[in-house]
Amino acid sequence: MPIGNILGVMPAVSPLVEASFAVPETAAREPGYGAAFAERLERAVQSVSDHDKAADVRLAKVASGEDVDLHGMMIALQEADITLRLANSVREKALEAFERIQNMPI
Repeated sequence: MPIGNILGVMPAVSPLVEASFAVPETAAREPGYGAAFAERLERAVQSVSDHDKAADVRLAKVASGEDVDLHGMMIALQEADITLRLANSVREKALEAFERIQNMPI
């Protein structure tokens, strides 16, 4: 995918990402904030799973010979791929941060 196509998508995706991870400044000081983080993490993983399932359903319909919108199927496959890559990137960054914290001298 050329970089121009990616840059064209970024303005549409940026508000969604910012809204998903926006945390009020006072929320970090509230009791039970870890539960809110766990809920957000669970929603993010569920979103990845939902995109994957939707793409699988559309792909199965195409494979079975049903009359399906091919553009919609390709878009669903790309959305599933992008969400999985994003989740993997977040996971890698979290592991990297954990390793840095673990290796800090006390």
